Amino acid sequence: MGDNLILSFRPDLQIKEEAGKIYLQSPVRSLVCQRVSRGLRQLMKTLTTGSGSEDFLSEPVFKEDGAGEVAKFYYHLQQFIERGFISYNVMMEQEILAIYTPFSAAPLYNEKLFKQKQRYRLSRFTYSRRDGQEIILESPLANGRVVLTHWLAAAVLHLLAEACTAGEISMQFPALPKKSLQLFLELLLSAGMLEEVDDAGISAGEGDEVLQQWEFHDLLFHARSRLGPHEQPVGGTYRFWGRIAPLPAVKNPMSGERIKLYRPDMEKLREDDYPFSLVLEERKSIRDYADEPISVQQLGEFLYRSARIKELIKANPPAGLLYEASYRPYPGGGAAYELEIYLAVNECEGLPGGLYHYDPWQHELEKLTTRTSEVEGLLKYCSNAAGLKELPPVSLHITARFQRVAWKYQSLTYSVILKDVGALCQTLYLVATAMDLAPTAIGSGPAKLLCRIAGLNYLQESAVGEFILGNKRI
Repeated sequence: MGDNLILSFRPDLQIKEEAGKIYLQSPVRSLVCQRVSRGLRQLMKTLTTGSGSEDFLSEPVFKEDGAGEVAKFYYHLQQFIERGFISYNVMMEQEILAIYTPFSAAPLYNEKLFKQKQRYRLSRFTYSRRDGQEIILESPLANGRVVLTHWLAAAVLHLLAEACTAGEISMQFPALPKKSLQLFLELLLSAGMLEEVDDAGISAGEGDEVLQQWEFHDLLFHARSRLGPHEQPVGGTYRFWGRIAPLPAVKNPMSGERIKLYRPDMEKLREDDYPFSLVLEERKSIRDYADEPISVQQLGEFLYRSARIKELIKANPPAGLLYEASYRPYPGGGAAYELEIYLAVNECEGLPGGLYHYDPWQHELEKLTTRTSEVEGLLKYCSNAAGLKELPPVSLHITARFQRVAWKYQSLTYSVILKDVGALCQTLYLVATAMDLAPTAIGSGPAKLLCRIAGLNYLQESAVGEFILGNKRI
């Protein structure tokens, strides 16, 4: 590797010594070293406080432990590398150009991959972002992350938006040592952030029918919200416990103008309702509405059966429940129930047109505004999305109070929310079918328009699902 590529322990590696053993812990992997020699101890100190090439790092082992222990040095170094403890630093004289840290158990750096005359281009899935005080390079296809520590590294990436060779890049940046540039490109290639381009200007990724059908944001979302090629914690980490108070289970009132809704007799429904198998078999989207509009009583029964709060559960930290939770007719991740329902009303017997918020605890509607041109805009969007010729009777706009879920879960917050939207939509469908109504789910909606009308902060609460409801034409 030479002096242009030096090794060091990753900065977030935790090292402690107890009873003669040294424990190493990264975000996802650990290692215990026993019977640590003076040479190995010196190696760990150098990797922690400084860095060096393989030859440089082997010298203290040779001096302290003797030539017979050098093989153990390479064994331990390999153990560090395979667990993702080692970062590769590309040097440019006395400055670091970039740092590559492979994820644990990821394929190792491979300098043999690089071809000097080959044309390369950044993968379309590669992106840069700020993390703390660093600019990092990542990709959902990558097996590691790259920290750009010098402006020349970012400048090289700019050129790699188009296919080019190392020689063509070197001509643009004569101050960048050729060896340093080659090592940087080798690391990008090893990380899976760079791809070869053929004479026709086509990369392997562009010719892959499977990869072609992935959009950047979809693949990134998929990769980062599940266990896999990243090192972010996943699951219920409660990372804001003790720092930020969790949102309450029930949203604070939004309006003083409230409308009590009809509450159906659930015991009678248990006797008279459609059989469950029939409901499942008959469930479908219906976009043909009766001339008679849906009534506020039907709307009340529909919301009561599908989305009301059946029980509130207070936080009980000693029992492991760190936030308020609730039970509702549909399942919700962590019983957080972050979803809210807003209703844009076009025609509803007994209910004036306008925008309403559903209070699932009191089973009431809160009137937010009359039927304005913006409310009509919500209805028009749903009409166009469903392919209707007229405005729908009622459109339900499902929002998420994101921090209700983010307070507990890490990495998979939005994934949990979308699962909850699916569970709620299926419940809305089944209840509508049992009531002989006409339901239709919508694929997307105008989130910022709803925020503007309802006075919501887009980053705190915005739309994640839409649903149309009306009376079915017989």
